[in-house]
Amino acid sequence: MLLPFAVESLDDIVRLTFRDDLDISRAHELGKALQYATEADTRPILITLDASVRYIDSFTLSELLLFRRRLASRRFAVYVANANIYRMLTITDVAERLNATMREEDALNTLRA
Repeated sequence: MLLPFAVESLDDIVRLTFRDDLDISRAHELGKALQYATEADTRPILITLDASVRYIDSFTLSELLLFRRRLASRRFAVYVANANIYRMLTITDVAERLNATMREEDALNTLRA
């Protein structure tokens, strides 16, 4: 069984991958993952919402936006594998603020620019 999140190093970038739906019931896990990814590291951060993420609630959106604000001096991008989640981020005017994209290559290029 896969863990609901994973933190890994891509040499010059820290990738934080979330799996499964993200809602308030996973608040502790979300906060723990975001904290762990940034504790002793200053590299840019790529958050990956894999294809199994089919639902995100307003709490999760708020947490991602607050996380982005806390990391104002670091490069940050979100790769969204599910088209419906990306559409929701666009409709709620969050995609641009999170540097969200549906192509992982675009997110990595943003972070390495």
